[in-house]
Amino acid sequence: MEEHHEIPVEGQPEEQQRPATAEGHETEVLQQQQEKGQTRKKPSTTPRAIRLATISNLLEKQTTQMNKIVQMVQPLQKQLKLVETRTEFIKQIPSQLKQLQKEMSHSQKESQKLRSLLSK
Repeated sequence: MEEHHEIPVEGQPEEQQRPATAEGHETEVLQQQQEKGQTRKKPSTTPRAIRLATISNLLEKQTTQMNKIVQMVQPLQKQLKLVETRTEFIKQIPSQLKQLQKEMSHSQKESQKLRSLLSK
């Protein structure tokens, strides 16, 4: 039975090597290593470049989706603030009504006193 071993990226043949723009740093590091006399072959970037391109595309799509969500949420945030403000006003109504009732009661009492004084 033959054993199949995965060839590490660094050990793959040079024919498969095509540096991707997203891997510029990696290419630069490899060039520096070669200048220093290190004998490792350049890693094949094709499978990695495909993965990076796929990830990049997914990230772009997600970014677009997130931007759409933000655009949808912003008006909702404004509406929520308005609702919160209205809710605070509504919460104040009972205490304001009590205060008005007290003032009305006081006013009625004062009015009755005036009537009684005028009728004498």
